[in-house]
Amino acid sequence: MKKVTFLSLWFLLFAGILTGAAQTQTLPLTVIVPGTDGSVHLQSAVPVEVVGNVTAKGFEHRLKGAGTWTVVLATDAFEADITNLPTGTYQVRAFIEVSDQGMLYSRTNQVMVVCDCNIPAPDPCELVNCSPIPAANGRLTTFTNVMYDFQHQQLEAYVTSSGQPTQYEWFVKKQGASDASLVPIAGAPNAAFFTVPADFMYDYSDLEKTNTAQTPDGSNSAVELTIRCVMGNPNTPTPVSADLDILFIRTNTAGYSTINGVRSLSINRGGSLNGGNINVALLNLGQSEGDNAGDLGDFYQWGRIADGHQHTVWSKDPSTRENIITPMDGNGATSAVIAFANRLDGSSSGAHDANGQIPNDGSAGYGKFISNSSYPFSWNNGGSDLWGNASNTRAGAPISFDGASPTWTTRAQANNVCPQGWRVPSRFELSDMYTDNGAGTSGTSGSLPVTIPGANNNWRWRNMQPNAYVCGGVIITNDSGENLFLPAAGIRNGNDGAFSATGMAGVYWSSTFNNSTTNAYNMMFYSGSVDAGYNGSSSRTNGFSVRCVAE
Repeated sequence: MKKVTFLSLWFLLFAGILTGAAQTQTLPLTVIVPGTDGSVHLQSAVPVEVVGNVTAKGFEHRLKGAGTWTVVLATDAFEADITNLPTGTYQVRAFIEVSDQGMLYSRTNQVMVVCDCNIPAPDPCELVNCSPIPAANGRLTTFTNVMYDFQHQQLEAYVTSSGQPTQYEWFVKKQGASDASLVPIAGAPNAAFFTVPADFMYDYSDLEKTNTAQTPDGSNSAVELTIRCVMGNPNTPTPVSADLDILFIRTNTAGYSTINGVRSLSINRGGSLNGGNINVALLNLGQSEGDNAGDLGDFYQWGRIADGHQHTVWSKDPSTRENIITPMDGNGATSAVIAFANRLDGSSSGAHDANGQIPNDGSAGYGKFISNSSYPFSWNNGGSDLWGNASNTRAGAPISFDGASPTWTTRAQANNVCPQGWRVPSRFELSDMYTDNGAGTSGTSGSLPVTIPGANNNWRWRNMQPNAYVCGGVIITNDSGENLFLPAAGIRNGNDGAFSATGMAGVYWSSTFNNSTTNAYNMMFYSGSVDAGYNGSSSRTNGFSVRCVAE
C-alpha cells in the first residue's frame, strides 16, 4: 500500500452498563481506505479499563442512509477487512460485548459515534475520523504575523487532537474587540486553508484600531486584525475556535516608494535627521510578494554572489506545523552542504576568480552552502571588499547619503546581490536605522522597545504566535508613523549548514568587513535587545538575511 500524507484520525465509541450507574468506554477506531479496490481496513483496541470477559468484538458498516448495519467480527488483534464494497459513502462504527456477573456492554446500549468514509478513496490510504475535538486543541498557523497591504499569505487551521474537522468557517474582527464584532470573511472557503488576499485590510477598514502610530493624514499606518477559524464535525457539540492576530501595514502613504522595481520606505537616522534618510527595501532578499508570500527570504554567506547557495524554500511540517527551511538549487533540487576546501572544487590548488568568487567552471562549491568551523572562518580564502570597500570605519565606508564618502571597489560592485540601484547596507547604516544619528563611529546596541523623542525611528518587538510557529520580528516606525518590518528569520549555521532560531532572532548582514578578526559586522535582534553594526564577530560562513538599501 502506498504511504501518503494523511490526517491523524480516530473514532470514539461509548458503552453503557445495563445495571447500575451509566458508564462509558472509549474505543479507538482507525479506518484505512486504501484506494480504488473497494476495500477498507479497520483497527481498534479494547480499552484497558474494561472489566469482564470480552465475548465479541468487531465492526459494523452500512451505506449512509440505509437502515441495516452489517456486522464484521474482528480478529484477536481487533482488526478486520471489508472488501468489494460498491462505490458510495459508508458509515462505520466499532463495538465490543463484555459480560461478567450479569453486566453486559452491548451495541444496542451504546451511544454511537459514527463517521463517513468514501469508497473509493480520493487518495490512497485515506483515514477517516469524526471523533469529538477538544476545545483547547484548535490552531491557526502561517509564516509570519505581520503583512504589508500588497502581500497575500496562506493560513492553515488545524487541531492537535485525534479529531478531524469537517467544517470550517472564517471570521475577522479588530484585535482586542469582543466576539460580538466578528464578521464572516467574504469568499473564505469551507476548508482548512485560506489565503489572505492583497489589500485585505482595506476590505475590513471599519474594523481598524486607532492605537497604532498614525500617518500625517491621520489615517492608521497599521491595523491589527484577529482572524478566527471555527472548526467542527458532526460529533463535536461545541465548535472549536482558533485565532491568529496579524498586523497589516499600509504602504500607500508618502514615505513609501518604488525604486527600480523595489518597494521601499524612507526612514530616519535614529537620533536626528543628520545626513538625511535611508531608503530601505520592504522585504528581505529572496522574500516573495506572490504565491509564496509569507516566507522570510534567503540566507547569504557574507560576500558571496547569488549563485544559488543562498536559495531556500519555506514550508510547514504537516504534522507539527514547524517551519521547514529547505536549501534548493536553481533547478529545484535539494542543495547539499559542502566543506571548505581551498578553491572548493576538491583540489588543493587553484584560485578564486577576479571578484573573489567561486568560478562557475565545474567547481564543486559553486552554488553550494560551504561550511567551515576553522580559520579563516569563511567560505573562501579571504577578501575584505567583497561587498564593501575593506574599510570598517564610518569615514571609509560607502554610505548612501554622503556623496563624498569612498565608493565601492570594482569587485564589490560586481558582487552586489541587491537589485540595480540597491546594495547591502554598511554597519553604520544599520546603526543609523537603530539609534545612531549619522555620526557614530562604532555601531550601536541597546534594548527593545526604543522610543526617542524627536525625529527618530521607534523599534518594537513583535512576538511569534505561541504553539503555532508563526514568526514575529521587529517593527520600525519612522517619525511619520510609517512602518517597516524585519522578520526574525533565524540563521543558517556556518559550521554545518543547519537552520536555527527561526522566529526567535533576526540577523542581517552588513557590507562591512572586520579587519581585526576576519569576520564581518551584522545587525542582530531578539525580543529584548538589538546589536546594530556593533559586534563584528560573525563568521562569514554563516547564512544571514539581507535587507538592501538604496544607493
